[in-house]
Amino acid sequence: MSQTDSITDQESERFEKKLAELLGITYEEILTTEYEMTDNIGNDDIVYEHILRFTGDSPRSVLDKIAGLSAENEIIIPAVDLAEEE
Repeated sequence: MSQTDSITDQESERFEKKLAELLGITYEEILTTEYEMTDNIGNDDIVYEHILRFTGDSPRSVLDKIAGLSAENEIIIPAVDLAEEE
């Protein structure tokens, strides 16, 4: 594994830990899910929110723990909540 791969893995892990915390599930639980994320971008090219859509491969027992998850297995997360802390 190259140093670049290691940095990318660390960033991915940090992101998924933050995402799990926001969703009210554990890091281990988020790893068992499959999801797609799309950004809601305004006319000013600013990302205002992220739309997370969990696929059918995600365990229902984990999805049931996510407050605010829609019937379509979607949840909207404000971009500021996932912003990198500097």
